[in-house]
Amino acid sequence: MIWKNSAHLGEYIRAKREELEISQQAVAFALGMSQPAYSKIERGETEVKASQLYKIAAYLSLSIYDLLPEASQAM
Repeated sequence: MIWKNSAHLGEYIRAKREELEISQQAVAFALGMSQPAYSKIERGETEVKASQLYKIAAYLSLSIYDLLPEASQAM
């Protein structure tokens, strides 16, 4: 499954990453992608695979529901 990234999602991911003082390069490495490709996720310029969202959430010690609050409302 792929989510069309929104600027809001990317801004939230960036804020959490910066709060934890983690570099884009570190997250990109953990995801197995380049830093420029990861940067596009934070800027809302690319679609995000579900597997990538789960990895981002895990790396930032977040729940997938933190990244996608509308998913928790549907349950």
